[in-house]
Amino acid sequence: MLFDPSNPLLAKEPQRDKRLRTTITPEQLEILYQKYLLDSNPTRKMLDHIAHEVGLKKRVVQVWFQNTRARERKGHKSGESGDRPGQKRFRTQMTNLQLKVLKSCFNDYRTPTMLECEVLGNDIGLPKRVVQVWFQNARAKEKKPCQRTPQARRAEERTPRGVPPPAQTPRRA
Repeated sequence: MLFDPSNPLLAKEPQRDKRLRTTITPEQLEILYQKYLLDSNPTRKMLDHIAHEVGLKKRVVQVWFQNTRARERKGHKSGESGDRPGQKRFRTQMTNLQLKVLKSCFNDYRTPTMLECEVLGNDIGLPKRVVQVWFQNARAKEKKPCQRTPQARRAEERTPRGVPPPAQTPRRA
């Protein structure tokens, strides 16, 4: 017998849940970078103090310092396009209402002008650049094959490449 579930060597290990990532706010990052500039390798006592100051777990702060030192050693300067050298640009967190408004607008019109992005951004409290990038990403997602409906994929699979799909005639009831 090839597979014996009672054999402990072949038994499947229980899956561990993936650790949730800690989101560090821009304000917390600012403090962390200030502390890093003062001392890139703080003592345990200093880590405790910094963790308390920024409101994060000591382990999170410790790993942040380790990762930042490693990035520095590798010569990575994350966030070179930003106005603060050496700092990573944070991901914009959007509320459900903001997403709902953006999706509704996207359903009506897929390519807003810069002025429309600015007005929409002002209405929902986001910078126009964030609105513009959201629309770019939404259009890109729409083009991905995995985003198409199962019906569209089946129709595409049945149609040879380069040949337009046959026109469908309405069925009579």
